[in-house]
Amino acid sequence: MKKILTIVSAIAFAVQVNAQSGDPHFSLAKGRVFSEREQTTMQNGVFMRNGVPMEVKNGSEMRMYEDMKMLDGSKVLTDGTILRLDGTQTKLQEGERIFLSGVVSPIPKNEYVTMNNGRMTIVKDTIWIQMDRNLMLENGNRVFVQGYVVTSDGKKVQFKEGDKMSMGGAWMNDQPIFNSKLLQSSK
Repeated sequence: MKKILTIVSAIAFAVQVNAQSGDPHFSLAKGRVFSEREQTTMQNGVFMRNGVPMEVKNGSEMRMYEDMKMLDGSKVLTDGTILRLDGTQTKLQEGERIFLSGVVSPIPKNEYVTMNNGRMTIVKDTIWIQMDRNLMLENGNRVFVQGYVVTSDGKKVQFKEGDKMSMGGAWMNDQPIFNSKLLQSSK
């Protein structure tokens, strides 16, 4: 009996610590933190763009055409209204998102391209999307799926693991572009 009480106390303590950690995907009802795979799925949800609710599903965005039920029991309607189980209604605002877990948070404005585990990845609104085609950035830089960028002045630069480039085309690393490995000049 003493062993069972010790286990229950340890679980209660872990639940309390994780609940206070600020993890938006922590479920007090389930009493656990979700796995990495579950957290990837938990990034699914709804956000507002130009007054239109957009559904995020497995890294893809599309206009929301059907009501969506969240894991906490709340429901998001096609006009962006959130109906909670306690009867309260709120409207999703521009720049806000609701995760599948039911947590509403602001959308970070941090969008960039990075090399992650040897693959080129777009990070957008905290969603990691593996690149499947080349990408033209705002300043004319072209990012290639193979892991390099051809800058607007014609230089070909290889991405290293963790290198980041904003959607505007600026390097987000501590070192400037000339410290990166220059592959060739296409001039």
